[in-house]
This record gives sequence, C-alpha cells and structure tokens, in this order.
Amino acid sequence: VTGREFLVDETAGAGPAAALIAFSPQTDLVFVVACDIPFFNAEVVGELRERIGVHDAAIPLLDAKPQYFCALYSKSAFEKWQHTPPRESDRGEPHWRGASMCELIAKIEALETVLETDPIHITGVNTPAELEDLTRRVRP
Repeated sequence: VTGREFLVDETAGAGPAAALIAFSPQTDLVFVVACDIPFFNAEVVGELRERIGVHDAAIPLLDAKPQYFCALYSKSAFEKWQHTPPRESDRGEPHWRGASMCELIAKIEALETVLETDPIHITGVNTPAELEDLTRRVRP
C-alpha cells in the first residue's frame, strides 16, 4: 500500500498477540484489523476514535464478544505490553509465543463498546461457507 509502512513479522508462528507486543507504533493511535473481515467499513475507525478517550483501547463488541482484531489501540497500550515480562519456555528462554489477546487486554485499560455501524462491518469469516452466508446477508 502506497504511503504505509510494511512491518515484517519477526515473530512468525508465535501468534498475533506476540506480533502486537513486538510492534512499536509511530503514531498515537493504531487501528488493528484482521484480513478476514470482507465487508469492513472505515466508519468503524471513526466511531472507535470518538470513544477511545483516555483508554488504552476501544474494542467493538460483536454478539457480546470483543473483536480484538478490529480495534483501536493507543501507543500507551503497546508501551505497556512491551514492559510486560515474557513467559519462560521449557528451556528457560523468554518468549511470547502463544500469548493470548485476553492476556494482553488484561494489562491495559480497554473500553469494550457496541458500535452504531452495521455489525457486518466487523464480522470476520473463517470458511468459504461463512463468507457465502455473510454475502447473502448483504445481497439477498
């Protein structure tokens, strides 16, 4: 994407939480979005930006479940995560492999919120069947 920085995942295979811990933002706010949200709409970012306030994150809820990978995070969230001691592997080496987003979110002040925008704009899909079902909801 022109005008955007590409960050190589130094933690390949360690999971998305480990990748977020390794990320050092250059801006005050970072929007994190998964690649499996086919009907994403940028209105989501605007709504979350209006709501984040003094929180470290604004995380939309979909069917009462937080959508960590369609959320707005402040630079302070990343700083807090980077100052969290990693786990120890079986060999005593520090690592974040397999860390969960719940672990990370527990270390910051996060606002979980229901958005006014259509929930389809934050709905992810994992299978072709889920995509087909979601597409039918958009285009009956």
